[in-house]
Amino acid sequence: MDPKLYKAAMTGDLHFLESLNEDDNSNFLCQVTPKKNTVLHVAAEFKQSEFVQAVTQRCPLLFHQANSNGDTPLHVAARVGYSEIVHIFISQAQTLHVDVESGQVERHKELLRKVNEDKETALHCATRNGHYLSVKLLIEADPEFSNFTNDAQEPLLYLAAARGFYDIAELILNASPSSSSHVGPNGTTAFHAATYNRNQDFMKIILKTRPNIIREQDNLGWTPLHYAAYWGFAELVRLFLDHDSFVAYVLDNDGESALHIAARIGQINAIEEMIKCCPDVCDLTDNKGQTALHAAVLGRQEKVVKYILETPGLKGLINKPDKDGNTPLHLSAISKNYKIIDILAMDERVDIKATNKKYLRAVTLFPRHQESGFKAAKARYLLKHHGIQGVQLLINTGFKVKQPPVEEMLLGSVNTKSMDNGEKLNFEKRSALETNMLVAMLVATVTFTAAFTMPGGYKSEGPDQGLANLTTKAAFKAFIFFNTTAFCFSVVAVYLQFQHFSRELPSSNSIHACYCKHHSNRHFRDGISICFWHARSASKIYRACYHCICIGWLLNINIHCRFVC
Repeated sequence: MDPKLYKAAMTGDLHFLESLNEDDNSNFLCQVTPKKNTVLHVAAEFKQSEFVQAVTQRCPLLFHQANSNGDTPLHVAARVGYSEIVHIFISQAQTLHVDVESGQVERHKELLRKVNEDKETALHCATRNGHYLSVKLLIEADPEFSNFTNDAQEPLLYLAAARGFYDIAELILNASPSSSSHVGPNGTTAFHAATYNRNQDFMKIILKTRPNIIREQDNLGWTPLHYAAYWGFAELVRLFLDHDSFVAYVLDNDGESALHIAARIGQINAIEEMIKCCPDVCDLTDNKGQTALHAAVLGRQEKVVKYILETPGLKGLINKPDKDGNTPLHLSAISKNYKIIDILAMDERVDIKATNKKYLRAVTLFPRHQESGFKAAKARYLLKHHGIQGVQLLINTGFKVKQPPVEEMLLGSVNTKSMDNGEKLNFEKRSALETNMLVAMLVATVTFTAAFTMPGGYKSEGPDQGLANLTTKAAFKAFIFFNTTAFCFSVVAVYLQFQHFSRELPSSNSIHACYCKHHSNRHFRDGISICFWHARSASKIYRACYHCICIGWLLNINIHCRFVC
């Protein structure tokens, strides 16, 4: 395109047009840009209405010419939303007529309905950009114009609602109250789109003209109520159910109602509205036979689980199994949701012993995860000991039983008949460890005491005051040898028992194990204290008997054994 012509169209320079000879009009004005935009496209884009009027009078054929995207000058004018230019083009189109007897569509309507490469009309362009006046002019020129859809399968009513232009949507709806298409991409309707924007005024208008639109489902099987429940729009849930309560019972492709969706996402306000309007909606199950409580457990929604347990009208969901026989407690164990396990297991109405169709209880399913830690141990304990029922059973059978005979209390007898093989083995190991440690501690105590009650007493005068009187006697040396040896090995035995006890801690599947592992560093501190205790006693023995050569040798053995251990 000639630069002067392009600049004149951009600035609306009418003097430039007047300076052209009439012979130059046809060829000069028909120049195009690299994108095949004509001078009318350029003038419309820059909103030069007087220039557009002058060009259409000089060269009417430019009105029909499309650019490389298929856009006519009317598309451009509608997109920029300059209603004055839109009116000029509509008037220009209406000056063209066709013989009515031929049965063809009127020529001006054909021009108004011309589509671009995206199958969009000028009305689509005006609607997409929210230009109310341009939309109004185009609809008045052709009321049936509103039934066209583009390549994206977006009818005008849906497009306006999805964009939030409800004044335009109402304009389109009034032009064809019942005939205009409202179904958009993936089966979503204009009502679905309005649900997202929460425009109740438009919803009430469209429900008056199309009352059944509220039941229409998209490709997922979701109604507008499903989406309102998903987003937690309680006021819309109330509006929808007041208009048509049947929609609460509509199931999606997975058999889930809006109540299932709200429970899975955690929208308690939406759940309350649905239960208030339709109390029996809680009986609905999905394709797997799962209730809203199952959905809440799978969605890890602790507050929803608590709400359902606290709502009297929903108590029938507590132990209801799905098609696999899994109760909500089973699903909480399978999904390793410790908090929900805690909530369910602590409710006395929950059947902890319930089995699914594979004859598995919740506690049987949980250990398969091989989880460790305090939360896992607590969950496993609650599942195993039946929550409140287990505590009640423990009180009835444990705390309130008759006191055992005194002999049994003194002997500390334990009934191992009810234990399995693993528990019996652990019990026997712990008993042996306790016995060995007791004996070793007794020997260490006796030998330690003997070091300060030397046979023959101590010297009370002279430079050797405080030393043993019998340090030169062979029998005394034998006493010191055996006493020190016994003390040394008894202390070593005590230390080894501590080490063995650390290795024999309970497995990570119990609360006791978590406690023991949490405090396992105490065994290390106990070992250090034994070392210092041993060194202290050895130094005292050496102080009393340092003249005896064998004592030094024994002390070296003593200290060497201590460090080796």
